[in-house]
Amino acid sequence: MLSIFGAHSIALPLSPAFPTSELQYILQHSGAPLLLSSTKFEAKAREVLGKELETRPRLVGVEKSMGWKNMEDGKITLEANGEEKGGMILYTSGTTNRPVRFVILVF
Repeated sequence: MLSIFGAHSIALPLSPAFPTSELQYILQHSGAPLLLSSTKFEAKAREVLGKELETRPRLVGVEKSMGWKNMEDGKITLEANGEEKGGMILYTSGTTNRPVRFVILVF
């Protein structure tokens, strides 16, 4: 999370407990270009991406502790959004309707 903020990018935490359709809605609505997934939740991530999405995020598997060696191989590259700000987008659970987006900016 701190790496995302440090790269002046936007984090969008997702709950693997959400139904696949809700996760697809959130990914589509947010326009997320990248989906990071641990090995534990890789099957769920592939299930979410297996359906038709207008814009499909790139799936990148990450380990719980990647260590320094993996940081040099270029597997994950975060690009600044040009505004020199990082932040987070949170969605509600959508119990009565579609999830609602809240934006939290970190300066």
